Amino acid sequence: MSVRPPSWMQRRRALYDSSPIKAHVQSLSTALDVQPAENIFSRRKLQGQGQGRDLKYSIYTGIDRATRDLSQMRDHTASRQIEHALERVRTIEKATGTQALESLLNNYRTRHAQCVSGAAMPGKYMLMSMADDYAGLGNQFPSIVTGFLMALMTERCFFIDFPFFHRVFAPELDFSWEAHKQRLAAFGHNANVTQPFEIKFWKGEDLNSWLMHDQKVLYEAHYGLVLKNDPDYSAALLQANPYHAPFLRHIFPTGEMFQPLAHFLLKVTPDLEGQVQDFKRKYFRQVTIGVQIRRLKCDGWEGSIHCDQLPEVANFVAAARALQLARGLDDSEVRFFVGADQPESYQKIVELLGEDMVIYRKDNGVGSVFSKVIGVNNPGTPESALIDMRLLSECNELVITVGSSYGSVAAAWGGIPPVHMLHGLHKNVQNPYWYKAMTSEPCYWKGNIFLNNRDPFWGRLGLNETIQFKSNPFWMQYTQCHCAT
Repeated sequence: MSVRPPSWMQRRRALYDSSPIKAHVQSLSTALDVQPAENIFSRRKLQGQGQGRDLKYSIYTGIDRATRDLSQMRDHTASRQIEHALERVRTIEKATGTQALESLLNNYRTRHAQCVSGAAMPGKYMLMSMADDYAGLGNQFPSIVTGFLMALMTERCFFIDFPFFHRVFAPELDFSWEAHKQRLAAFGHNANVTQPFEIKFWKGEDLNSWLMHDQKVLYEAHYGLVLKNDPDYSAALLQANPYHAPFLRHIFPTGEMFQPLAHFLLKVTPDLEGQVQDFKRKYFRQVTIGVQIRRLKCDGWEGSIHCDQLPEVANFVAAARALQLARGLDDSEVRFFVGADQPESYQKIVELLGEDMVIYRKDNGVGSVFSKVIGVNNPGTPESALIDMRLLSECNELVITVGSSYGSVAAAWGGIPPVHMLHGLHKNVQNPYWYKAMTSEPCYWKGNIFLNNRDPFWGRLGLNETIQFKSNPFWMQYTQCHCAT
């Protein structure tokens, strides 16, 4: 009598029943409401734990281990349950800052109240100033985070002079420069010093200062500072500064600064956020994979993306499908949200994936309206672009276009390390089809220029500055994500 070897399903069942995999499934499911209610932790309890390492960082040890073990025994039903549990944890993680950051923000709230109150003399301030039409949203929003980070490090109050921000965002605190500038200007001004003092980055004027000096000491003599029309994520420089790197590592243990600060700063108005959440409730599925396709930004200047070497829409689809399959999910549990700058891209992706799998906002103005933005072809209105960016940030995974600040910031806002689709001919290992970012931090596109460009117009990092910049392990994350020379 012959003995048949165990089937694939029997082997998988045995794997599940073994320890520690079954324990991983049960503990994760129990904690996240997949098992009966009497065994769960409440969301409040998850957010309220404060002993030892913060929840948002310690919990990923368990997720990582469970995901690796479970990947060997998933079918679609198991995958659906596991993904539901994991996504609930990720949602909590995004909304929960580290204890150190929460303490820092509480201290800032007290300081800000003194700056805007009529009962006390205001403190020193940091102003972020941006013209509405100076750049696209992907270049404007990082400057808000950079300015606020600088205010935190130098113990200043933060204000924003950016009309579009005040139209579409409703943050917890009143950051309006227009509302408070008269009172702020009445104190602390030295007649011999121009106020506020402008920090300059466009041509690398203050590179050395931000990389090599203590910012609080450096700018101590200036009552007011202004970061004006900085279309980049200059906060990347501060992460490598020897005076501030230890502080930033303590506040942001994973190196991701943008997402937790955006959670505090970039709170969309109830009307716009209502549109985002309504669309999400109607069309998102358990897992929604965002696809951001930028095709109008090419052949603009020497060293930019060549229009005949843009990544094919079919390549975006293949990468997005691969992310779906890596999660073990069938089509009923997945949708693909698309944000593109050409109607043809929407048509092509629907053709490839099927109309029932693809979702996008059909009234976003793409193809009929163009923003008045200097130097780039931005379709739609800024408001419609903001809604699409928020929806991209709400996805579970993102496939974006390399060199697009818009896609990079959408990923950073959502805390999603994206897949970057690369342009080129893809004929060898030096030009792959895509790469996956290690963190969700946005691109610092001038970093590439400062490291490699010999054009004196742009400036260049010196030897010591280059060594210091590369002391940050994320320097490649910041500099390889743009098409700049």
